[in-house]
Amino acid sequence: MGATTTTMIQLNIESNVATLALADSKVNAMNIEWCQLFSAQLAELEHDDNVRAVVLTSAERVFSAGVDLKRVVAEEPQYVQPFIDSLSKCFRDAFVFPKPLVVAINGHAIAGGCIVASCGDFRVATPRARIGLPELRVGVPLPAIAIEIIRRVASPVALQAMLNSGANYRGKAAVEVGLADEIVEKESLLEAAREHADLLASIPHATFRLMKQQIREPSLVQADRLEEKFGQQVREVWNSSEIRAMIEQYAAKL
Repeated sequence: MGATTTTMIQLNIESNVATLALADSKVNAMNIEWCQLFSAQLAELEHDDNVRAVVLTSAERVFSAGVDLKRVVAEEPQYVQPFIDSLSKCFRDAFVFPKPLVVAINGHAIAGGCIVASCGDFRVATPRARIGLPELRVGVPLPAIAIEIIRRVASPVALQAMLNSGANYRGKAAVEVGLADEIVEKESLLEAAREHADLLASIPHATFRLMKQQIREPSLVQADRLEEKFGQQVREVWNSSEIRAMIEQYAAKL
């Protein structure tokens, strides 16, 4: 058994399964430092031969409320480009992580939190955990990789309505639209996630990695196409005076 802690992430490794618990403030808000640390932690676990699978959860009551919007409006406009770059990279790193990644959604997974959770190979959630994508209601467009991550898991019928409405889903409804795979009571959540991680870890690593690459490669190809075509526009919209005002209004309500 081994345990390490940073100001943002808690890590415990037991019987070849790493439990990675997000632990940055009460809502695990994503800023550029958070994104960089998360990517670095995944890279370490990818190359750790003692780790065969990862359970991702939160040490707080909220899984993640997504982007630190207060930080976005507090910073100069120059913050946005490197932040979106880091955010897109951490989403992509979670999406392509070659080992089994099981997500235990122990609290609300909103916006970027929903994207990170959707990167999992299996997602268990508590009945009360709300999962959703309010970005369009806030006024900000999703980066290309985030769109493709959600497109892969969400029901095609529900996808447009999910994005347009910014609705949150929980329990059976979250499973029906594709934002969770199983609902488990809070007291059994980590145990259930660990069981799924053990099951996936029993698959030979080379086999699991290759199948995951083949399944997810079309999403990456499409994300690269969208990024090339629309990436700069996404960053410009985030930085427009109209959208910064909307972000500031929304952040003030949080």
